[in-house]
Amino acid sequence: MICRFEAASRAAPFFQLVLMLVFRACAENQHYQIWSFGLALWVMSSKQARRYMQILRLGDIQGVHPRVAAIEQAWDLAPIEPPDLSTVPHSAAQWISEMYPLVVSDQYCVGQTTLYRWLAANLPSETPVQCIEWSSQKLEKRAQDVVLVERLVTPALARITPQQVRDLYQKISALPDQWASQYRSHAHLASLVGVKPLKGSDR
Repeated sequence: MICRFEAASRAAPFFQLVLMLVFRACAENQHYQIWSFGLALWVMSSKQARRYMQILRLGDIQGVHPRVAAIEQAWDLAPIEPPDLSTVPHSAAQWISEMYPLVVSDQYCVGQTTLYRWLAANLPSETPVQCIEWSSQKLEKRAQDVVLVERLVTPALARITPQQVRDLYQKISALPDQWASQYRSHAHLASLVGVKPLKGSDR
């Protein structure tokens, strides 16, 4: 492990609400005890965030968790090969886990497994990746839910239409430095995101 991720800004929503109310009361009443209580809550929330967020070397992750992999096998969801190299533009590969942290338990990946498989297949093992740590007890209760969320909920939330794929392909083709992708054509991009390309839009 490289280091623990200092993430006070990622405090739980409950603490954020309480902190807002406490510091507002402090400003209005100039009360030292209220200010001290608010500071204590902030420290608590920071410790809670540090407990769950961490940065690991990609090579320190031992693979997809056996419990998750077993569910994928039983439900015929296990991938037969790593995700296409073109799925993640290399211009985004180094920072994508900052936006979509991997979820790990006991040094195995349990969430964002498709992203993990791509990273493991295409980036050096010393690459730092941001992770959310799950307890083995939580995984024991939620393993099937984790697989269902990744395979059903996440794609449904990020649905895209064939028209949007064509429009985005045209836009990113004009941004080669910002979004350095390896999409060979509009049809190739459409296949990566799982939609049929619009006819007459194969360039």
